[in-house]
Amino acid sequence: MAIKKQDGKAIMRSFAAVVAAISTAVLIGPATAHADNASYLQYLRDHGQTVLPWMEGSWLTSGQMVCSQLRSGHSPQQIYPQFTFGSNPVIGVEAAQRELCPDTLR
Repeated sequence: MAIKKQDGKAIMRSFAAVVAAISTAVLIGPATAHADNASYLQYLRDHGQTVLPWMEGSWLTSGQMVCSQLRSGHSPQQIYPQFTFGSNPVIGVEAAQRELCPDTLR
C-alpha cells in the first residue's frame, strides 16, 4: 500500500508534533526536579534546619527515602523515628512531603 503525498504530509506533521512534545518534556523535566530539590532545601532552612552546601546531597537522599516510605504506605508518624538527619524529624518529613512528593499528602 503506497502512502499518498497528502498522507505523507500528515504523518510528517504528526511526527514533528511528537518530537516537539518530547523535546519540551526533556527540557522542562530536569528544571522541575531541580526546583523541587531547591524548594525542599529552602523549606528546611526556613524551618530552622542547618543545611550547609556540603550537606545538601545527604538531605536530598533522606528526603527521597521519606518519599519512598510514604509511597509504600507508611504514615509520617511511622517515619519520624527513622528520620535521624537534622534536629527535627517532623520538619524533615514535612519538607519532603510538601516539596519532593506532594502526591503523598493525605
